[in-house]
Amino acid sequence: MKVKLRIILDAEEDVIRDLEIDSSKGLPDLHHSIVNAFDLEEGELASFFKSNHDWEQGEEIGMVELSITGRDTTRTMNQFILKDLFTAEGDKMLYVYDYFNLWTFFIEMIGSEEGEAGQTRILASVGERPKEAPEKEMQALSFEEDKPDDEALNGFDEDDFDEEDTFY
Repeated sequence: MKVKLRIILDAEEDVIRDLEIDSSKGLPDLHHSIVNAFDLEEGELASFFKSNHDWEQGEEIGMVELSITGRDTTRTMNQFILKDLFTAEGDKMLYVYDYFNLWTFFIEMIGSEEGEAGQTRILASVGERPKEAPEKEMQALSFEEDKPDDEALNGFDEDDFDEEDTFY
C-alpha cells in the first residue's frame, strides 16, 4: 500500500511537500525522504514525535538510543514501520531535524492507495526552504514562578543542606 503524506516546514512562508511512500518502509526511509525533499544536509540527528490532532508532542522516536539512566529512554526509528504509525487520513507526527537548528516539520497522512509504491516520490511541492532554520522561541517560567511555596518544602530550609551534599 502507498501512503500520501503532507510535510510542512514550520516557517513563515509556506514550504510543503506531498510525498508518496510505500507503507512497508520504516521511519529511517521517511527521514531520508524528508531530508532529500527539503534539500537538507545529510548527517544531522533527528527525531520523530507521535502527535495528536492538536499537534501536541508525544513520545519521541529518535535515530539512536539514549541511555542516561541505564535504561533506554527513546525508541528508535528502525523499530517502526509507516503502516503502523499512519493508519488513517489525518494521522499526525512531528519531525525535528538537526538538534542545533531545530528544523521542525508537521507530517499528516492525506491519503492512501492500494498497490506497490515503488520509489518514494514527491507528488507536490510548494515554496522553497529558507537557507537558515526559522528561529524557535524557547520560553521558561521565571525563578519566582517556578519556586516551590513554603508548604511544599515540608519544613526544610537552606540550612538543612550542606554544600557537600550531593543528590543523584
